[in-house]
Amino acid sequence: MAAGPLALSAVITAADVLVAALIRVPRYINSQNGFILPDCIIEEVSRDTLEITDHPVEQGAKISDHAFNKPREVTLRWSWSNTGRYDTFMQDQYNILAALQATREPFFIYTGKTRYQNMLVQSLGIVTDSSSEYALNAVMVCREVIIVSTSTAQVPQSAMVNPSTTGPNVGRGQIALAGPSP
Repeated sequence: MAAGPLALSAVITAADVLVAALIRVPRYINSQNGFILPDCIIEEVSRDTLEITDHPVEQGAKISDHAFNKPREVTLRWSWSNTGRYDTFMQDQYNILAALQATREPFFIYTGKTRYQNMLVQSLGIVTDSSSEYALNAVMVCREVIIVSTSTAQVPQSAMVNPSTTGPNVGRGQIALAGPSP
């Protein structure tokens, strides 16, 4: 995608951010490439799900001993119009949304109720009917990416209960596969 629509969007977006902040509760996407503000919010549907584990015990009874949060999801039905803008504004706006999905870089979504962080566009759809030929009606399903940090720790062999089986493979030489036993 050319840099033109993104650069032009940044100019339009600066004015839109100011208007949104002064007039209404802002709903927008904040990504590395700037802000995306809809002209109209048709619907925002969010889902926060808690997964409760079930494990069968003895005669088929189930116990639930653990629960964890699944990634958050939000479906945005936002629209834009060419009215008062240049002729290809809708196409450029769609290209910006498609580029947001293609970058696979987490972004923030601000709705009227909450803030979502580390989101990706899972699917992007467009709805066009007889009443919306000159509008861009986008349906974006966004899902949270849970980002974790990992690290390794070195445990001295003196602290291991059975270092011959739990210790590192050091100095064992070349090991050959054994054939099947008779």
